[in-house]
Amino acid sequence: MPYLSLTLLISAALFSGLTVLFILLTIRSRREHKNTIFPVVREMEGVKAKRFAVVSGVFLVLSALSIGGWIATQQDPKNVLIAREATQQAAARQTRAITTPSAFTPTPVSLSQQVISESLVVQGQAAPTAAPKISTSAPTAANAPVAAPSPAPTKKPSPVPAPDGVSMGPIIFSASVNGKREAENPADVFDAKTKKVYATFPYKGMKNGVPFSVVWYYQNSKIIRDDFEWDWGSRGQSYFFVRLRKAGVYKVEFRINDKIIAEGSFKVTP
Repeated sequence: MPYLSLTLLISAALFSGLTVLFILLTIRSRREHKNTIFPVVREMEGVKAKRFAVVSGVFLVLSALSIGGWIATQQDPKNVLIAREATQQAAARQTRAITTPSAFTPTPVSLSQQVISESLVVQGQAAPTAAPKISTSAPTAANAPVAAPSPAPTKKPSPVPAPDGVSMGPIIFSASVNGKREAENPADVFDAKTKKVYATFPYKGMKNGVPFSVVWYYQNSKIIRDDFEWDWGSRGQSYFFVRLRKAGVYKVEFRINDKIIAEGSFKVTP
């Protein structure tokens, strides 16, 4: 019993620690999902947050079971034995009380009372129910069906126009960014070992809800297009990135209502 109690206590501590760890990972992934501007990263962080939440829930259940088992092992065996004996004695007394015959004296009932009771029962069973009345009148105009008015066609909301004085760029390319979403070691030429390239840029004068597009080209051929509504405020610093395929020239365009407002290019050497 002491060995089992110690094992359950260690398991409860371990599962509790794992629960806290995965809760923190869930909170971090949800924060990244909310703050990132790139849709691909946002989707990945959302999936990770859901998985971390499920794992933390599993560890929370295991921790609760371990704690419950540990508490159960802390009960005094003597108290358990005494409670069990008391339950058995109470059950035995109840059985004895049920099997003891008791004197029963039938209450005399007169013949007239029996006749009256039987008469009431027969009358209650034979009482006919009133048949429902059936209306034979023709339907009035109030009951006649009325054609429902057809709904008016709804107009599709027009896209939010680009705000006046919007500014975005210049676009600066780099293989990494810092905590302020600024380029580290900016360059226009990268070697083939580079896995992805970030396009960092400042912006101001923007407006939430504006139709925004990011279009990537490789060797003048479109490879990626991402359309969404802008949701990151009027001004700030942000970035997009692209995973490199092979050597060549890459180009990116930022568009509002499909109108180019900023563009830039870089080269990857073999």
